[in-house]
Amino acid sequence: MLRLCRGLLGRDDLGPDDDFMAAGGSSITAARLLAALEEECGVRLRAPQLLRQPDLRAVGRLVEQRLAAERLPVATA
Repeated sequence: MLRLCRGLLGRDDLGPDDDFMAAGGSSITAARLLAALEEECGVRLRAPQLLRQPDLRAVGRLVEQRLAAERLPVATA
């Protein structure tokens, strides 16, 4: 996820504690990040979910939580 953000923002110095928007993100780069996350990780997030996160570490946790939730077995009645 950090690699995607670095590529989209053109910032190799970007770290997990950086805020996506404060680091130069825009609504367009946020949309590109959402598309890249869906393509590479299979996780679909909405823009407000992404933009509410305080830093890239939190975005990564959100992606991990989604992936973990999708792996849980579905109970059948």
